[in-house]
Amino acid sequence: MIYRDFGRTGWRVSAIGLGTWNIGTQWGDVDQATAWATVRAAYDNGVNIFDAAESYGIPNGLSEERLGVALAGIR
Repeated sequence: MIYRDFGRTGWRVSAIGLGTWNIGTQWGDVDQATAWATVRAAYDNGVNIFDAAESYGIPNGLSEERLGVALAGIR
């Protein structure tokens, strides 16, 4: 994975991020296991920036909830 400096913060972020709109069911019926596998595959391959928003998912916040479940315990 290629990493870049994030401004002057000292953070190194992956050049590729994962948008999580797709795990919030707005692209079809995505179950929790598939959402978890998607997020973990991205993380395991070096992705460390994830795009989430309250409006991603039905109900609102579903993608954020699933992202949190997938990343729980990693830090």
